[in-house]
Amino acid sequence: MRLRRESPALRACSNTRLPRPTHAAALSPMSRAKWFASALLVLWRPLNWFLDLVGAVDTVQGMLNPEHWVYRALFWPHLGNLMTGVGLLLLFALWRGQRLPIVVEATPSPDVGPTMDVLRWRDGEPDDVRPEYRKWVHAIFRFSSKRSERAKAFIEFRDGRRLDAHINGNGWHASEVSALDPERQYAVGVYLTIAQSTTLWIDRQSPKHGALGPLAPVALQPGTYWTDSPFMLARFRQPIPPGNHTVRVVVVLGDKSHSRSFFSDWRDVAVSGGAQANDETARRRRARERLGLVAEELAQCELAAYRGTNGEQYEELLARLAAVGDEVRRVSVDCLDSSLTSRWESVNVHDSPVDDATKHHFISRAQGSFWAVYQRVRGWRKLVDGVLSELNR
Repeated sequence: MRLRRESPALRACSNTRLPRPTHAAALSPMSRAKWFASALLVLWRPLNWFLDLVGAVDTVQGMLNPEHWVYRALFWPHLGNLMTGVGLLLLFALWRGQRLPIVVEATPSPDVGPTMDVLRWRDGEPDDVRPEYRKWVHAIFRFSSKRSERAKAFIEFRDGRRLDAHINGNGWHASEVSALDPERQYAVGVYLTIAQSTTLWIDRQSPKHGALGPLAPVALQPGTYWTDSPFMLARFRQPIPPGNHTVRVVVVLGDKSHSRSFFSDWRDVAVSGGAQANDETARRRRARERLGLVAEELAQCELAAYRGTNGEQYEELLARLAAVGDEVRRVSVDCLDSSLTSRWESVNVHDSPVDDATKHHFISRAQGSFWAVYQRVRGWRKLVDGVLSELNR
């Protein structure tokens, strides 16, 4: 006997459960009242037509046979009342749900949700026009869904710790995306290795603004960094401590109540600390040397402000201080971080009050402008001395 193989589609159809019929007794009272009134109006009119037709025929016959008059006067009213009563009983029984039509409840098809097509590691692109992007390790992913999905990404360690990561698109990056389009490729930055001091394209794309306008991007010092959310937003950038680290990327798609998590393979990240330690020592040494020259120039500017008498000397002093400020910003970019620039710009005339003898010196010569500059220079000198003390520890 020859056996016939059952196809998967036929097997799926045979295993499909038909929807369970349910009576319409679950209708609301208002719906039942409407149905009852409609049925009564539909049945009442044909009954009146029938009685009028029979009455008309009976009238013609009654004129010929008087017995029909008695038949029409006695029998037909009782017959009409009887039919009306039976109709009301039937309608009441129908209203109670005993004869209502069957309504089939369609079972909604389950929502499959998003599915991940690709989630794998990708090393930096050697041919990328951005030098800092060539050693940027990402995890790329692409998903399928019937609609746009909310998405969020994490960098997960073996011990369960997670760092908020940014999803990178075409010229944009965000820690959480409310509507991510399916069938497109996205990247999640994980870690970045810098061989020499450089600025990042994300800083050039969205520069920070100070009191006097946009600030110059701060150069990133050599080392390896986790490119998590604080790194991408330029809030905290600290090199990874030396050692071996194992991480993977977690992509969460969907809302909080109906979310699905997808995981990449584990990846080992080895960070050596010898070169970074040597570079850190060299940077601190260069910063001390250059800030020492800044301290000498500020001392000369303080003396010039104390002795200044005319507008020409005042303009020359302002130019010297502007050059000192530019040098401090360059030291912040080349050797330290942007906090030095912020601290420099936050110094005001009230940070270093002077004694009464110095006040009388400026008041007696009517040099209020030099007095303000003198106080601010004293504040800058105090700041530089503090930074030098920190670098000498």
